Amino acid sequence: MGVKASGAVSGAVAADIAASYQYNSIICSCTGYNLFKKMDMALYYELNEKTKFSTVCKMASYDQLPTFEVGMFTKLSPDTELRAKVNSAGEVSGFYKATDNGRMAFCGSLTVDTMHLKDGNHKVGFGVEFLF
Repeated sequence: MGVKASGAVSGAVAADIAASYQYNSIICSCTGYNLFKKMDMALYYELNEKTKFSTVCKMASYDQLPTFEVGMFTKLSPDTELRAKVNSAGEVSGFYKATDNGRMAFCGSLTVDTMHLKDGNHKVGFGVEFLF
């Protein structure tokens, strides 16, 4: 748990409050900014040593709908990993990484804007990492 106060001597003081709690393999956290005018909540769950799930909910103001992201990470083998994420804006993302001989890694990513399939902001990425 933590509290942070900030502001100018002649102005208003803002207070941020954060708390988190862990029970076995679940971690829950909540942060309120400027006396909870904005808020972030996160939940993390480790299913096993290979698979993890997380979700984040953000509230920018009382006048806007909250946004969220849900993600998953899994180790398919000691040298490969797969990540997936979906958010409230309708973006679905995936990431794949494979390491060869512990010296070089090949990565690929894809994001699809499902709310605008015809003319959306779709992204594709490829990468090569040299590990020294």
